[in-house]
Amino acid sequence: MKRSGTIALVATGSLILAGTAALHYTGFAEISAWVDGLGDRSFFATAIPTIWLFPSIHWFAIAIGLFAAAWFGLAALRVLLFGCALLLAADAALIYSAVGPFIGSGTLLAAAALYAIAGLRAKPS
Repeated sequence: MKRSGTIALVATGSLILAGTAALHYTGFAEISAWVDGLGDRSFFATAIPTIWLFPSIHWFAIAIGLFAAAWFGLAALRVLLFGCALLLAADAALIYSAVGPFIGSGTLLAAAALYAIAGLRAKPS
């Protein structure tokens, strides 16, 4: 596949993943308010809002990093795409096992599929 096709697949996957990260981030204020309402000041209770941020930050970083790798033609692009596709599929499976069918797990699978297809079609390094 031509490089522009790979970039388009990665860009689409990255837009979906960034949207998923933004959707997840919108829950931060609610989670923080919920923890504040508990009145529990233990280490674990106060850590929950920060732990909530991790997936959002990581998904944004993956989306930006893979798009940049595709745009600049990084030699290890295929390996990165396959690794991140597996990671996102595992995230989706974990979310599905915890809350059942949910739009977030679907969008993670969509991004993972686009990254995997781009990896299959990208030029080997």
